[in-house]
Amino acid sequence: LFKNTLKFAASQNKYFRPFSTMNPSSTDSKEVKDMRISYDVGSLDESKMNKNPIDEFRTWLDGAIKCDKIVEANAMIICTASKDGFPSSRPVLLKEYDDKGFVFYTNYNSRKS
Repeated sequence: LFKNTLKFAASQNKYFRPFSTMNPSSTDSKEVKDMRISYDVGSLDESKMNKNPIDEFRTWLDGAIKCDKIVEANAMIICTASKDGFPSSRPVLLKEYDDKGFVFYTNYNSRKS
């Protein structure tokens, strides 16, 4: 079953490579344990934040849009929890926002649509 699952996954995604096809001695491979991006570029100081949360969000979004490394600055993860406290997350695309709130687009065929 596992081998069939890998074959199916590989046939669906041209970027998927089963572990058995990877060359661990390759010079372009990285050790998982050594992967780390430093996020020490600043801090969140409440006294410097905009009192209006929408305006503060606008500042954050504008910064993300200007960053060349962020392809879709409007892609976000929305998380909710059931009455029993079980979390659930889903990717969405922010399409509009104003003082009334946010408008997200999601996949209508997904379980959480």
